[in-house]
Amino acid sequence: MKHVELGTTRIQTSCLGLGTVELGLPYGLSKEPPPADNVCIELLHQAVAGGISYIDTAAAYGRSEELVGRAFGSRADRPTIATKVALRDEQGRPLAAADQRQHIEASVQRSLRLLQTERLDILKIHSAADAFLHDELVGAMQDMVDRGMVGAWGASTYGMAAPADALAEAKVRVLQIAYSILDRRLSAQILPRARNNGVGIVLRSVFLQGVLSDRRRDLPDSMAALARAAESAAQLAAESDLSLSDMALRFALYGGAGDVTIVGTAHEEELRQNLVACEAGPLPPDLVAALETIDIDDPELLNPSAWPDQPVQAK
Repeated sequence: MKHVELGTTRIQTSCLGLGTVELGLPYGLSKEPPPADNVCIELLHQAVAGGISYIDTAAAYGRSEELVGRAFGSRADRPTIATKVALRDEQGRPLAAADQRQHIEASVQRSLRLLQTERLDILKIHSAADAFLHDELVGAMQDMVDRGMVGAWGASTYGMAAPADALAEAKVRVLQIAYSILDRRLSAQILPRARNNGVGIVLRSVFLQGVLSDRRRDLPDSMAALARAAESAAQLAAESDLSLSDMALRFALYGGAGDVTIVGTAHEEELRQNLVACEAGPLPPDLVAALETIDIDDPELLNPSAWPDQPVQAK
């Protein structure tokens, strides 16, 4: 497993990371419920045994933080663990700026307890959209670092405006973004700027919640344009004797866009396949060039929050 330094955080970690949302709540196209606790914990152990040393979780991922904490506790081979704080109240409404500092403090204390640690390696603002940073929020996040409760902080962003807003703040050290064969919108401006600022880049949604897999065939008519684009990628994969998901992971992992590429799964076989794909190395340059010609006209189709409530058709 290749290891990288995450920007200028001084964190050395694997280039492949494991996302844990599926361990904590129903997620993705299938909305499959999480496995039993012992299955989740064994999957986490298998990921680390396979060379993964970056685990992504969040306070909003159901019981994910608890399971990650139970899996690793104070183990000597404890991986880098990145978690998130959502700036929303219990009803899901955005918090007023005046309430954010107290909320961050409470969320960090809870994460420390559940993850069984005295210091969070990385803390990200969860699902940041549009312009979100202000002096009070920056001060609250940096205070966590200054007090030794957090190693580095950053943001997990959506859209185009939020990443640009994050990079305008020098104290942001980690930026997590959606990136895939079908979603390369940040490549031209945001990613080079992040590199120049020494910001660690974490890629997520490389399978676009299952669209870049066999599940593309189950998309409803309202997502037909997305299905067609995924099918174009699938044809290129077949011509290269690759599975679509294998190709999608290697495209993100070795394309130079990010430092760490997160894959989320709750299944041992999918984890094994992802580790094998990682070991296979970069895609041929001509295949990468062909994939980069695939575009989506409607950017809303790249935002899972805008998808229909029931994206999978009954069979």
